[in-house]
Amino acid sequence: MDRRQLLANAAAVGVTLPAIQITEAIFSFGRADAAVPPTVWDLQPGASLPESYEGAMDEAEKQRILKECANSKKVACFPILEGDIPKTHRYFQSYSLFLISSPEWLGPDSTDQIASLYKAYEAFARAIGNDHAAVFFWKKSPKKIDGKLVGADLAANIDANRCAEYEKAFKLDISQSPHVVVTKTRPSPAGSLTDFIILQLNGLSPSSTEKFLTTLADQLVGDKLDQEKLGSDRWWLTWRDVVVKVYQGVSGLAGHSKVTIKGGPVELEVNGEK
Repeated sequence: MDRRQLLANAAAVGVTLPAIQITEAIFSFGRADAAVPPTVWDLQPGASLPESYEGAMDEAEKQRILKECANSKKVACFPILEGDIPKTHRYFQSYSLFLISSPEWLGPDSTDQIASLYKAYEAFARAIGNDHAAVFFWKKSPKKIDGKLVGADLAANIDANRCAEYEKAFKLDISQSPHVVVTKTRPSPAGSLTDFIILQLNGLSPSSTEKFLTTLADQLVGDKLDQEKLGSDRWWLTWRDVVVKVYQGVSGLAGHSKVTIKGGPVELEVNGEK
């Protein structure tokens, strides 16, 4: 059995042991599948936006802690048993909100459209990386089978009021929703946006909206956005490059959509009508 030692300060940890704490980071052990955050956070009324998630340590983190443990004589160490996954709390570095409140998108016959949009939003969120919290607001958690949304009237289950609350706070035109708002800070309906990316999608048909988000996600993966340091100039410049490529490549698909970027060295507005 593989047994390794990790640095631990039991007195400072307010969780059930075994666990370890280095400076401000808390570590614990668990299964590998428990160290992956959801692709999209389905939030019900009253649920707050997430701040962090438990993620598996990378090799560099594990080696650093092993080294500190081996060199320290003042702290206790707990063994890691074979099969245990060391985990750490990671704070989200960016957020996206899918805001849909326009009545024309919320009719009783739009269930298939909503399910397709949600799937495209999942691909979009996945392209930005695990340190990104993608949020969708519901009145109650939707039912899923094999990862796909199911239900008789998904539109009626969307929390349009909460979406509208954020849209009003961000001074977005509700009639132009759906909007996807990406920020590098945890957004609040009581605050305002500073650095942001806004996708305005109302001018697109449901099928074109799905294709647009999917194309954008594919390009984000191709340009390796999830590997750029968040908040760096390169992160914002990558967004700029991706948006320009998408509009140049699928100008007909982009239709009447609009993307606005304001962050770092980038201030850009691209309108599909042009």
